[in-house]
Amino acid sequence: MIKILGRSSSSNVQKVLWCAGELGLDVEHEPEYGSPFGNTDTAEYLALNPNGLVPTLVHDGFVLWESNPIVRYLAATFDAGGLWPNDPKTRAVADKWMEWHTTTLGEASFPAFFELVRKLPKERSQATIDASVAAAAPVFAIMEAALEGHDFMVGDGLTMADIAYGSTIHRWMNIAIERAPMPNVEAWYARMLKRPAYKKYVAIALT
Repeated sequence: MIKILGRSSSSNVQKVLWCAGELGLDVEHEPEYGSPFGNTDTAEYLALNPNGLVPTLVHDGFVLWESNPIVRYLAATFDAGGLWPNDPKTRAVADKWMEWHTTTLGEASFPAFFELVRKLPKERSQATIDASVAAAAPVFAIMEAALEGHDFMVGDGLTMADIAYGSTIHRWMNIAIERAPMPNVEAWYARMLKRPAYKKYVAIALT
């Protein structure tokens, strides 16, 4: 049995759910962990994930936290040669894009989302939003260039690299900001929207 613990609105939980959905796995999702539910500071949960964060994966007694390692684990276990590239160089490139999302693109784009979606209008900082949009623009240009002539981030099919970007791109395309044209990124997003698991777990109302 595979359990995924974590609220549905978490981008990191969405990432793991989308991966599991693409793999057709029978998953028991327990969303009552994380804001606004709490439950991540209980002794029971902290025994699984001492960070008190989401998501947490439990697979037949094996416990794993951190979303990218969970995606890698599911991909390697259930779809070697697919979401998990067999070729070491291709897999390294997929790993590179996953880490770059965490350290660079996600960091640059998240503040604008947080201000516009997670805060009340009277609490928002326009300066923070503007700074995030400005910081994200050259970063998205790198993703735009990487997708030139490609339907996916790595190779000819969906890999774990694409999974890392799902929530961030959905959020960026649906917050009230001015975006520079990004035809390759926009085309990637349109392709993801045709995938049932992406629509179910990622392309949902922003909260």
